[in-house]
Amino acid sequence: LVHPARPNRIIIANGIVGMMSSEDDGNSFQRMKMPAEANYPDAVVIHPGQPDLLFMSAGVGWPVHWYELGRARGKMFRSRDAGKTWEKSLYISEKAGCADVSIDPLHPDIIYATTWEFRRLPYLFNSGGVGSGIYKSTDGGKTWKEINKGLPAKPFGRVALAVTPSAPENLLAIVEAKETGLFISADGGETWKPQSATLNVTSRPFYFSTLVVDPKDPKRVYRPAFSF
Repeated sequence: LVHPARPNRIIIANGIVGMMSSEDDGNSFQRMKMPAEANYPDAVVIHPGQPDLLFMSAGVGWPVHWYELGRARGKMFRSRDAGKTWEKSLYISEKAGCADVSIDPLHPDIIYATTWEFRRLPYLFNSGGVGSGIYKSTDGGKTWKEINKGLPAKPFGRVALAVTPSAPENLLAIVEAKETGLFISADGGETWKPQSATLNVTSRPFYFSTLVVDPKDPKRVYRPAFSF
């Protein structure tokens, strides 16, 4: 991540090494302190107007922690001092990981988080459960509500979520469900409607769990897939 107001500041979040930051355009990096209850970060965003305010989703973790319950599952953390200290912002359950976080670039008190209930053991992998969902905060992460009107019935699995930078009231989400599909919202996630269910949308949603919207063209969307 490169902060728009302080481009010399770079933050890297990695599922293996944790979090690292640079204050000199990437010439040097320092390891950042992780919350005591977290294994590894899954996603990090920076408040566009407050460079020291960070939000981090944690809980899916790296393979050594896939078999654990409770320690970091389902937690969203918030830091007000550039990652020196952290506080818990959102918690779902010991079975669900907080998989992603997005921030409204024009109204940065609006934050979106996705959760993913899954279980991996040496002999099974189960993606999906009642703990999976999309959550929204309108007060900077103090309180959260689930936004699911129009989405598939639970249980569902991994959710890939994107906020449209040029029109942030428009959201896109690929929801892994009995009938996986791409869903869109034009009112900040309050309501959703199905948009597409082509093969490249429905294939391996828990692996291809990324959506990126062009910063200028709200109709241009990118997603990894098997083929063009």
